[in-house]
Amino acid sequence: MQNENNRSHFRLSYPHSVCPKLIMDHDQYDIENVSECGVKVIAGDDMEFMVDDSFLATIHFSDGKEFGLGGQVVRTEGNYVCLHLDAPLPKSILRKEVLLVMHNYPYH
Repeated sequence: MQNENNRSHFRLSYPHSVCPKLIMDHDQYDIENVSECGVKVIAGDDMEFMVDDSFLATIHFSDGKEFGLGGQVVRTEGNYVCLHLDAPLPKSILRKEVLLVMHNYPYH
């Protein structure tokens, strides 16, 4: 039996002060962490997210760059929503985000 916490992709967790925003329609959510193929969003008590729903959104990064994406809601966990992406985030974006967090928040 595989451990449920084993991950196929590295996850980058953000300090709250620099977390990217997920923008869907007119709503904006803080992103807890990202991986190549997924995003964990702080949804609070927003029950708009239902497992298996599809979504289209934009990630707005702290440097002002934006990236459009789509996928499915795979899990809800308390105030969090886990999203699987239809197409992976580019490695160049992930690399830049890792360096930003490591450089500015070495003890995070």
